[in-house]
Amino acid sequence: MMLALRSAPKSSNSNETLTGHCTPNILPCRIHYDGPIDATKRHWHIVKDEKEDKQTSYFRGRKLQGRLVQLPEGYEGVVASPTDRLVPGNGNRNIENELLEEPVKILESQATFDNFVVWGHEIPPAADDTVMKEPPLILSPSSVNDFTGLADLHGIWVKNPSTLEAATLQVNEPTTGTTTRYAIPPGSSFIIGNLTASKSYSESNVSPISGLPSTEKFNIILFDPPWPNRSVRRSSQYLTHGYLEMDSLVATMQQTILSHLRFGDESAIVGIWTTNNAKSRQAAYDAFSSTGLGVSEIWVWIKTTENGELVSPLGGLWRKPYEVLFLGRPKKNPEKAHKGEPLKRVIAAVPDEHSRKPNLKEMLEILFFRVEEKEVRDTPRNNKQYTALEVFARNLTAGWCACGNDVLKFNADQWWYQP
Repeated sequence: MMLALRSAPKSSNSNETLTGHCTPNILPCRIHYDGPIDATKRHWHIVKDEKEDKQTSYFRGRKLQGRLVQLPEGYEGVVASPTDRLVPGNGNRNIENELLEEPVKILESQATFDNFVVWGHEIPPAADDTVMKEPPLILSPSSVNDFTGLADLHGIWVKNPSTLEAATLQVNEPTTGTTTRYAIPPGSSFIIGNLTASKSYSESNVSPISGLPSTEKFNIILFDPPWPNRSVRRSSQYLTHGYLEMDSLVATMQQTILSHLRFGDESAIVGIWTTNNAKSRQAAYDAFSSTGLGVSEIWVWIKTTENGELVSPLGGLWRKPYEVLFLGRPKKNPEKAHKGEPLKRVIAAVPDEHSRKPNLKEMLEILFFRVEEKEVRDTPRNNKQYTALEVFARNLTAGWCACGNDVLKFNADQWWYQP
C-alpha cells in the first residue's frame, strides 16, 4: 500500500489547514489512547540533565529516562493520522503484467517536528535502539531517484516500500562522469558498506551491519562470504570486502546471527555458502556452533551448461563443478531441528557470472514457509509471513533485505537486456 501525505483541513467547510509544531515522545509501553491530552506536572514532568544529555520523568510511578534525538539535516518529521480515503487513480491497467495500479491511501498531516525524545525504563535507550538510528531512506517507485554517487548511500538503510513496482535508482558519479541506473525490486531494501565485527560484542550488542539496528530480526539469514583465496586476491573480478582473515569472517557471521536472527521463531534458519576448501566449511560449522545452531541440511549446487552437462570434470584437480550450502537451525528447537545426519539435497543450475549463486527465494519458501494444508505452488499468498536478510549480497531480491559492498552490482541496467 502506497501512502500520500495531505494537510488536514481545519474544518469540513474550510479550505484552511491545521499543522502545528511538536516534540513527540516515544514511550517504552503501550497506551490504549491516541490523540491530544492536557498533561499536568502531576502526571508528566520532565527534568532535563544537560551535562549527561538525558531527561528524566515518571509515568504511573515508573521511572523513565530519555534522550533527545535530532533529525538529520534535510529531514522533517510529520505526525499524521490515517484515513480511509484513496487518491483517485486513472483506472489504467498495466497491460504487460495485467495488474491494476497500486492504491494510494491518504494520510492527514497533524503536526511537524525536527526532534523527538526516546524513553527507556530506568536507563536511557542504547545507541543501537531502532529509533535512535538514522531513519531509512524511502525510494519512490513512481519516479527516478537521483543521487550524485553511491557514497551518498553508504551506511543508510534504503527501502522500496512498494510491493508491486520496482523503483529506479540513478547514480551520477562525478569523478568518472558516468550515469548508472539500478532496478530496486518490489519490497526490497539494502545497506551499502563493510561489516565490522566488534571485539567487545558481548558488552555492546551492536550489530556489525552499520545502519541496521540489532532490534531488526529475520527468519532467514543467508551468507555468501568472500572467503580468503589467493587466486581471488590476484583477480579483479570482485571485491573481497576487506575480509582477508578467516577469523574476521567467522566473527562477523557470529555477531550478525546473534544480532538479527529471530531465535524465538520455529522457522528460523541460517544458510552459509562455502567453497570446496575445507577451511571454509569448518568456519561455517564454527559460526553455527558458537551461536547455538546445528547443521540441519546440506545443499550441493551442481553447475551445469544449458545442455545439462557439468561445466567441468567432477574429479577436476583445480576447479570443482559444485559449491556447498550449509543450513543451520537453532538446537533448542528439537521438533524442527533435523535429527541424526543432515538432510542432503542437490540443486542443478546454470551459473551466469563468476561466484554468483542461484536465487533460493522460491525454494526456501516452498520448503520452510509453505502453509502445510496448501499444495498450490504458484500462489505467493500460500506462504507464511517471513523476513529475510542476505549478507555479502551482490544483488537484490524482492521482499528481502541485503547488505554488502557490492549489494547493487547485478541490479545495474548493464546486466539486463530485453529479449
